[in-house]
Amino acid sequence: MRCWSDWVWSLYSKVPNSVEFGGLHFFRFLQNLISPFPILMLRMSADELARPFSVLVAGELPWAEYLPQLLFPVTAERTSLGKVPLWRLARTLRAWGPSVDLMVVRVDRVSSRLFFGNHYLRVPELVDLHLEVPQNIEALYSGNRNRNLKNDLRRVRRNRLTAEISHLEADLQEFYEQFHVPFVRRRFGKFAWPHNRTLLGGLFRQGGLIWTLQHGRRLGGCVYVQRGQELSLLAIGTVDGDDSVTELGVQVALFHGLVELAADLGCNSVNLGGSRPLLTDGSLRFKRKWGARLTPREASNHLLLHWERLDTSTARALSGTALVFVDQGHLSAIGTLDRQGLATSEDVSRAVRFLSVPGLHKLYLCSASGFEPGLDLPQHTYLIDLKDDESIRLPQAVTLKPFGAHAAHAFPPWASGTAG
Repeated sequence: MRCWSDWVWSLYSKVPNSVEFGGLHFFRFLQNLISPFPILMLRMSADELARPFSVLVAGELPWAEYLPQLLFPVTAERTSLGKVPLWRLARTLRAWGPSVDLMVVRVDRVSSRLFFGNHYLRVPELVDLHLEVPQNIEALYSGNRNRNLKNDLRRVRRNRLTAEISHLEADLQEFYEQFHVPFVRRRFGKFAWPHNRTLLGGLFRQGGLIWTLQHGRRLGGCVYVQRGQELSLLAIGTVDGDDSVTELGVQVALFHGLVELAADLGCNSVNLGGSRPLLTDGSLRFKRKWGARLTPREASNHLLLHWERLDTSTARALSGTALVFVDQGHLSAIGTLDRQGLATSEDVSRAVRFLSVPGLHKLYLCSASGFEPGLDLPQHTYLIDLKDDESIRLPQAVTLKPFGAHAAHAFPPWASGTAG
């Protein structure tokens, strides 16, 4: 009889070569192998939903519920369906698939490729945004394109905010207890996950702490680390978790201080930190304003999404969102247009302008009411017409009935089986 370790390693040998991972990924993989996965049914009914909507959630709670709550910020009836081991989870979910509108599974990257096929949209739990440091910092704030950012910097100066760098352990302790932890808990509630204090302390010694002050009073701060030619933001916070100080320009001052410090240290890029995988997320859009580029976060868990039917009701429930997903080693996004009639060229162009971010590979737009014929599409934009076929299924959703000049070449990762 084979021992446990032999079974684990035989399973490990079956991981596709395209999946690269180190100790952290393997540790999470082993954790998931021995931990049963809770399964939860969420049933929602609200005026903004076309009909009662059901979401099946699997994974460690409450974290697995985070994305469903972002997508559907309404009160849900929660029903526990028990726990299932990882090796049996995909089969269990297949049995439930026809009876729910959406399934969300939170799992590590290795397990997502090993146990789950190409019928799932692989959404990273977090994405990073990298900013290339210009030779002249003032170039960030010049020109019409950067007018909003220039106004933000004026607000910083008008409110007399200044930056101060610290390498003192006592300051790190103050930042962690009085800034970071309250800030994360107030912003994310039951989903709050402050940084591990010990780990943050080790990384702090490879970087430091930037304070934002007003008349000598500390209003905000961030911990950074230098890795080669890149400066990375690790943790951020405001005094007592007070989000109102951001109106003064505290976060703008912190980012500006990071960029200036990176230039002084000879770094060529700044990682502005993780954001939620939604192109409509406020944090992501704030970093986009700086010209930051969307990039995968290698250590991120995967949130696997599956629609049994990508119909008009599902599309309407997801309206106003644009999910980022893993697309053959790149990051693409899928969003919906909420219109009563046929979507026009202006509707599509407006959505593209709003959602585009540097580093985005492709943008798929769904419409429950269809599109006008003969649209001239922006490059890397693909349309999914749900009007003629209200039972489009994943994984074929973005390859069925390609619409428009650029859609003919849309071959998504879950159809080709080469997702990263």
